[in-house]
Amino acid sequence: MNPPAPFVQGSLTSCEAALGIAPHLGRMEGQVLSYIAARETYGATDAEIIEALGSHSYRPRRILLVQLGLLRDSGGTRKTSSGRKAVIWTLA
Repeated sequence: MNPPAPFVQGSLTSCEAALGIAPHLGRMEGQVLSYIAARETYGATDAEIIEALGSHSYRPRRILLVQLGLLRDSGGTRKTSSGRKAVIWTLA
């Protein structure tokens, strides 16, 4: 299987195309992708994804989405509830 192409940041049609593959992903991957897409450039940390979606099982789904080229490390960090810095993930 070839990984889907990431979309062009700032392009609504490209974003819609990337999100259009969500039904072809597993349910959990689709939920992670939709959650991060809704947060736009603010993105989400793994802890925020887990809190919002309710399970630690979502972290491996985020890792897969990075491997597929749909999510990326934004280059920024945000503090977790424990005060540690965490990577902010955004749409690629």
